[in-house]
Amino acid sequence: MTIDIKLFLHCRFLNIAGLRKCTNKALKPVLTSCATLEYLNIEELHLISDDCFHITEYLSTETPPLCCLHSLNLNYCSSLSGEAFIFLKKRISSLQELYVAGIHQLTDKSLQNLLEHTSIGGQQYGEKIRALSFRDCVNLTDQAIFALSIYCKMLEEIDLEGCIHLTDDGMKALSSSCSRLNTLSLKRCKKLTDVSLVHFSTYDLNIKNLNLSECNRFSDDGVEVLVIHMKDLLTLDISKCRKLTMSAITNIFKYCQDLKMLAATGMKDHFSLPLLEKAEKASIKLRL
Repeated sequence: MTIDIKLFLHCRFLNIAGLRKCTNKALKPVLTSCATLEYLNIEELHLISDDCFHITEYLSTETPPLCCLHSLNLNYCSSLSGEAFIFLKKRISSLQELYVAGIHQLTDKSLQNLLEHTSIGGQQYGEKIRALSFRDCVNLTDQAIFALSIYCKMLEEIDLEGCIHLTDDGMKALSSSCSRLNTLSLKRCKKLTDVSLVHFSTYDLNIKNLNLSECNRFSDDGVEVLVIHMKDLLTLDISKCRKLTMSAITNIFKYCQDLKMLAATGMKDHFSLPLLEKAEKASIKLRL
């Protein structure tokens, strides 16, 4: 089947997530022709490699490909590495959302090189980014978070689930610099302690959606400090946080008056009948 790639010249949205047989040979000509593309989702295209983004020739002489891109989803494109971001950083000056979950070859250095790159207008790429997902990027460390704290001060959402090397130092940098943060997932960040929760409170983050599940170093005391200062929480996940007891849940209900959902999988025994009744009265959805 032959595709006339000129048909994609004015394409703004392209979602081909899950087309696992798609290769560079099919996708690269399409990207080459998409001068006005704003949204690109190629999640789980495992055969796509770095070279797909090494675009040296394109159809439109006025607008280079990908330069209008606002949202880029590369989640679980497992053949990609940091090399892809070397190619991308020359083009994605308008990027606001970047999703790279499960790209195990992503490193601190390649991420920093992307965020610190300066566009022709003198603006660093990271300044426009509002949402990031690094879920299961297992090689990222606090150095990546330090880079975010420098270049992504307008950040509103970040998923750090499974970033197993992150420590409290990284959370301090994030808390002190990204004041607009409202959605944060730290699921399975097992090195984090109550010190991180203190940092969130100290820098008065206005987080609405917080996932702390499977972080076994958080204690009742840490959660109490958190919820006293973070009263505007709408959703909170503390599933399988083994050190937490009924005391933590009591304080959550006491201080988080706007809470809409509490996930506490594996903690059903910590919910007394009065707590269950309080949740029902406050219309809090429980996931136990």
